[in-house]
Amino acid sequence: TSMGIPFLNERDTINILDPAETARKEIAKLKSEGAELVIALVYMDKENVEKLVQQVPGINLLIYGHTREHNPSSDHIHFLPYKVNETIIARCPDGGRVIGVMKLDIWNGSLTFLNGVENVDLRPEAVKEKENPKDRQSVFTNEFVDLGPTIQRDKAIQDQLDAVGGKIEELRVQLKKESERK
Repeated sequence: TSMGIPFLNERDTINILDPAETARKEIAKLKSEGAELVIALVYMDKENVEKLVQQVPGINLLIYGHTREHNPSSDHIHFLPYKVNETIIARCPDGGRVIGVMKLDIWNGSLTFLNGVENVDLRPEAVKEKENPKDRQSVFTNEFVDLGPTIQRDKAIQDQLDAVGGKIEELRVQLKKESERK
């Protein structure tokens, strides 16, 4: 089902669809067009992200915002990627002062990734070089680049973000009321 809602001062509406149903349809469409790797960008909280990837197979990498967790230091341990089923889940720290860099090393066409941090290959280089490349497994790694406190917020952009955030909260309240009526 969809519900058209005007957004800010736009004449067009936003259709609010079931995330799992919509993701399944989009993944099927992408796969039918030849996509091999599916990357989802979502604005959800952690609980709903994990529920989504449990309901919808086929997402290789999901990057989400809406953490509502600010990270003023360079300690990004709480933002490290992890896997649920076969989906890598990466979080974006709020504030826009940190850039996340995800590296996917794909071997032998496999999109089943090991976490490179949890599966560090400690063998000597001479031993690794003798390994048959057909035995290599795909791995993901992540790093954060902290831009530091010198990056200032742009007022015009912040005003837009605040307006959108307020409208999203209004929509959330409206949707809650709609769902309670059913």
